Amino acid sequence: MKRKTRLILAITGAAILAAILVLTALICFGGLGYQYHYDAELDGMAITSFIGIGNVRIPKTIRGKPVVKIYSLEDSSDCSGPHIDPDAFSDYVTAITIPDGVREIGYRAFATCKYLQEITIPDSVTVIGEYAFGWCKNLTSVTIPDSLTVISEGTFICNRKLKNIKIPDSVKEIGDLAFYGCSALKSIVLPDGITEIGTWTFNQCESLKSITIPNSVTVIGHGAFEGCTRLASLLLPDGITVIDDHAFSGCTGLKTIAIPDSVTTIGHYAFYSCEGLTNVIIPDSVTSIGDKVFDYIPNLTVTYMGKTYVSREITEDWGMDVLATVWRMPDDLYIVNQVESKQTESRQIHHSAAACLSFCA
Repeated sequence: MKRKTRLILAITGAAILAAILVLTALICFGGLGYQYHYDAELDGMAITSFIGIGNVRIPKTIRGKPVVKIYSLEDSSDCSGPHIDPDAFSDYVTAITIPDGVREIGYRAFATCKYLQEITIPDSVTVIGEYAFGWCKNLTSVTIPDSLTVISEGTFICNRKLKNIKIPDSVKEIGDLAFYGCSALKSIVLPDGITEIGTWTFNQCESLKSITIPNSVTVIGHGAFEGCTRLASLLLPDGITVIDDHAFSGCTGLKTIAIPDSVTTIGHYAFYSCEGLTNVIIPDSVTSIGDKVFDYIPNLTVTYMGKTYVSREITEDWGMDVLATVWRMPDDLYIVNQVESKQTESRQIHHSAAACLSFCA
C-alpha cells in the first residue's frame, strides 16, 4: 500500500513539475505550444491551436514546412456565447507576430482573445476568414496589408476598443457584420471597388463620425449603419440604387442626408428614428419607399414627386393603459414596389451569427 502511495505521489509530482517547466518556458521565452497539420492544398502547415502568454511569435516553419494558415477547428453552429474550448486558440496573448509566408488567417483564428491588444498582419496574407478577430475586446490596433482582398463576415465583430483601422485599396469585399459593435471606431474610408456595404457591417458603431463611401458602391445593406448615433452627415455617391431596410435606423445624430438620383429603392425603416433630420428630398428615381422609413422623427419635412410631407405628432394606444406620443409621416408617402424592393428575407443573418450579437458587452 505504501509503495502504491509513493508511486502515485511520484507521478503527481512529476506532472506538476512538467507543468511548471512548460509554464516557465512560455513566460520566459515567449514560447508557443501548438497543434498543427499538413495542408496539402496550400503545401504547408496549418496551425489549429496554440497556448501562449504575452507577446507571441508564431513560427515561420514547422518540421521544415512553412506555416501557411492559422485557423480554429471549433465549429460553433449556435454560438451559445464567446468561449474557448480545448481546441480553440489561447486567450492569454497580448500581442501576436505572424510570420511572412502565412497566406490565410482562417475561421475564428483569434476569436475571443480577450487580452490581445495589437497584431501585425504580413503582406503574404490574402484572406482573413469569418470571425477571425471577433470579440477581442482589448484589440486597439490592427495593421492590414495591401495584399488583402477580402474582409470576411464578422472579422472584427464586437471589438469595442478598436478606434481606427485603415482598409487598403486592395480590399474589394467587406462581409456582413465585419465591424458590428466596434463602438470606439471613429472614422472609416472604404476603398474604391467595393460594391456593397453588407448587412449590419457597421451596425452599433456608436462613435463613428465619418465614413467615406466610394462611387463603386451600389447597395447600402440591411442595418448597415443602424445605431451609429454620432454620424452627423453622410454623402451618398451617385451609383447607389438600394438603401435597404433599417440602413440608417436609429442614427439619432444624423442631421443631413442627400439621396442621389440613382436610388430606386428605400427599404422599410431605413431612416427610422433619425431624430436630427429636418429636411429630406427624395428624387423622382425612387419607385419604392418602405414602411415607416421616416417615422419617429419630429420636425421633418420630406419632398417627393412635387409633394411635401410633414411629420405629425399623434397619440397611440399601446394597450395596458399606455398612451404614447409618436411622430408619423402620412401613410401615402410609403409606396412599396414588391418587384423592385429588396426583401428583408434575402438579407437574413445566419442564425449562428445573430445568436452571438448579444455578447458584445
